[in-house]
Amino acid sequence: MKCCGKCKEEKNESEFNIDRRRAKDGLSYLCKNCLKIYHRKYYEINREKILADAKEYNRVNEKIAKERCRKYGLNNMEKIKAIRELNKQVGKGAIVRQPCEKCGKENAQAHHPNYDFPLEVSWLCITHHRREHVRLRELQQ
Repeated sequence: MKCCGKCKEEKNESEFNIDRRRAKDGLSYLCKNCLKIYHRKYYEINREKILADAKEYNRVNEKIAKERCRKYGLNNMEKIKAIRELNKQVGKGAIVRQPCEKCGKENAQAHHPNYDFPLEVSWLCITHHRREHVRLRELQQ
């Protein structure tokens, strides 16, 4: 149990966010409800500044993001071509999305074991797709 610094109520530790930098016990001194109220008030007072800062951040980082995308495209042409070809066939209805091959979840993603064969894919949910890429990376090392 911990006491909130704002509302002064004793609450379970699960009612506090983790904050290892400022608090000795590793938990925020405000409960989640009080923190939510604080952030809402802060946003109302500083809305224009927050939006202006976000706009400036996006403007500055837009060039960086475009360059990153360009480099990715140059380094992964076969991957991009395979994905485009598969998306065309899915759009035409020639290939139908399937549920995850491992767990059966709907809304699965296409996984290309080999980009030279763009229409030969396995359908995996996002969790199993990530695990497959982690497994493949570990095999390469």
